[in-house]
Amino acid sequence: GDGKADDTRAFQAALDAAANVNGTVFVPDGVYACSMLRTHDHIGLRGDPTWSYYRPGGAIVQLVDPDVPCLLDLQHCRGLRLNGLCLVGNNLGKATHGLWARDRQRECEDFPAIERCLIQKFSGDGIRLDGTWCFSLRGCAIGQNGGHGLRMTGADGYILDNWFSANGGAGISATEGTGSMTITANRIEWNHGGGLV
Repeated sequence: GDGKADDTRAFQAALDAAANVNGTVFVPDGVYACSMLRTHDHIGLRGDPTWSYYRPGGAIVQLVDPDVPCLLDLQHCRGLRLNGLCLVGNNLGKATHGLWARDRQRECEDFPAIERCLIQKFSGDGIRLDGTWCFSLRGCAIGQNGGHGLRMTGADGYILDNWFSANGGAGISATEGTGSMTITANRIEWNHGGGLV
């Protein structure tokens, strides 16, 4: 957590251990330099959110590897809970996403929940959800990403009380295969590709 040592192996070991008991990994305040991390179904990853719009704070996980597709790989995201984290991309890579639910085989409602997170400065999308059913995104600030703030396909999403600002694409992009969304009380501003597309 000093911002210098590579914490990828320690983080991944904690996530893997949590999967054995459907547990939650608590991230103490600090700056954690990481490459791509793979999540599991029915686990949590939690920190104390002391960030502001301009400055990360609390538990900060920052990307140090420009050659990965994302920081958090949510291939296994059923019942996943992310809360109170700062995810910072450092503008590395060419299209590196912050969170990416990818390469998934849809079977039923997933219901990952992402709350009180700051997701910024990824060269790709802040959050990319491909084929995710029943997700919740609440109280997050998603901005200054090279792609969209949130790009999604899937259904039954709840997008509540977030801030989508200064992304290179749209604040929220749902241009294909998306339905049944509840989008309430979000601030969507200064996105170069439009607000809600």
